[in-house]
Amino acid sequence: QRQLPAITPLEREVNAAYKFPYHCKALVDAHHQCLSSSTSWTQCNASRDAMDACIEEGERKMFYLQTQCSRRKSLFMACVLNQGDCESKLLDLLHCTREALQKMGTAS
Repeated sequence: QRQLPAITPLEREVNAAYKFPYHCKALVDAHHQCLSSSTSWTQCNASRDAMDACIEEGERKMFYLQTQCSRRKSLFMACVLNQGDCESKLLDLLHCTREALQKMGTAS
């Protein structure tokens, strides 16, 4: 049985940039806690607004990265699927991702 190669730091950086905004989990949990302990959903407007703002920011980042780097991401994924030597494609994708995040003013 074939072993998957270990994820490199460069791959980890790219993965983190394209990941759904899981850093919002605490806000999502706080909002659900508010809803379960309140008599009306209107008492949880502040927690909902904070949760929505966090998720929307993450979604904007992911959409921007997709529009800026989709070609490079596709080339990298095709290389991975074909089990090729993909380091140069990964570096191209990482360069595009870093550049897009810098233009956006967001750290990965």
